[in-house]
Amino acid sequence: MGNNLKSLQCVPIFSTPNRKVNIVILGIDQAGKTTFLYRIKYQELFPTIPTIGFNIEKVKIGDQHMATLWDVGGQDRLRAIWPHYYKGIDGIIFLVDSSDASRLPEAKYELHNAYTSRELHQVPLLVLANKQDLPHAMTSEDIVTGLGLESLPHQNYFVQPTSLTNGEGIEEGIKEMDKMLIQRRMKTSQ
Repeated sequence: MGNNLKSLQCVPIFSTPNRKVNIVILGIDQAGKTTFLYRIKYQELFPTIPTIGFNIEKVKIGDQHMATLWDVGGQDRLRAIWPHYYKGIDGIIFLVDSSDASRLPEAKYELHNAYTSRELHQVPLLVLANKQDLPHAMTSEDIVTGLGLESLPHQNYFVQPTSLTNGEGIEEGIKEMDKMLIQRRMKTSQ
């Protein structure tokens, strides 16, 4: 684990065999969305600047899988564009700065606002509780309660404590998203 993210190349994340998927990465500003995107793409930590608009990367997963990851800006004035990315989405990754409890109500508001869209009602949600390496980071239980996840229109979510700085928790979170996507696909094919 830790800095060794090379193993991500070997696991079927965000996809089932021969299936392309679209994932939107959301969260309020300074949560680590762009850092996550480039950590997944390049397995390295890069300096980033606030996203104005969006970043998009296709990530090859293993030998046959491809995921399109949309990192959408989280500044207050950019959150109004989030709904433009919901159509045809297979999953949402929502990042939270778990070291800043004062902004959790704002993150909750934006997450619940997103899930009022009918297009997202059955879309799996992976919450990455980022910055676990910082003092006073909230626990997964704190994040579930603080974001009001149990009151979302569905119960298809998972909270993963992570530290994008050292890579901890990323692989585990991705594996959980993969499971949720497979479950959703099986449920809709029945």
